[in-house]
Amino acid sequence: MSPSSNDEGRLTLRPGTTAGVCEDDDELRGILRRALEREGVTVKATSSGSEAVRVFGADPPDILLLDIGLPDADGRDVCQALRARGVTSPVLFLTARDAVPDRISGFHAGGDDYLTKPFVLAELIVRVEALLRRTGAAAPEEVSRTGVVLDPAGHAATYRGRSVTRRISRTRRSRRTRRCPVPSRKRRTTSSRRSRAGGRWARLRASST
Repeated sequence: MSPSSNDEGRLTLRPGTTAGVCEDDDELRGILRRALEREGVTVKATSSGSEAVRVFGADPPDILLLDIGLPDADGRDVCQALRARGVTSPVLFLTARDAVPDRISGFHAGGDDYLTKPFVLAELIVRVEALLRRTGAAAPEEVSRTGVVLDPAGHAATYRGRSVTRRISRTRRSRRTRRCPVPSRKRRTTSSRRSRAGGRWARLRASST
């Protein structure tokens, strides 16, 4: 069953983001390709497990969308074969199997997320963006209209094109210092003088008795 296209999301990705799609259904494969390409993603699509291992193993994309029910292989086996070849791209499984054991086996096979058919394209797009955000393929997100841009993957912040990350760190350290003030040298010196004076006075009183 084809996914619904209502309320499609919008991806915020770094230029040149790539995705690999392995889906044997021609119509669904075309829908996935067009949906991702509208978001600026370069898509490589395959229709069989053997082709996916060959294509994506030689040139891993930033993210993989694998159907589990392929004609020549189980998508989970394809994922394991790619992992064995050193492919670390996040994997989103697409399948009509919604039983808990099926979902668990997908994660055990090296998958990162699981989406059951039929699905809404908006949810697919959001899940793809979330997976790419973990790997740093998602672009920094502008969080306000004041020119501040946060890069969660890089743990960095810029203001109007200039880095403010170190300035924020210095401000935090300064605040921590103000919360825990260290007694001044002058105060410590005055206190010690009073202590010494008190000791001398006590000795004088003792000697006069």
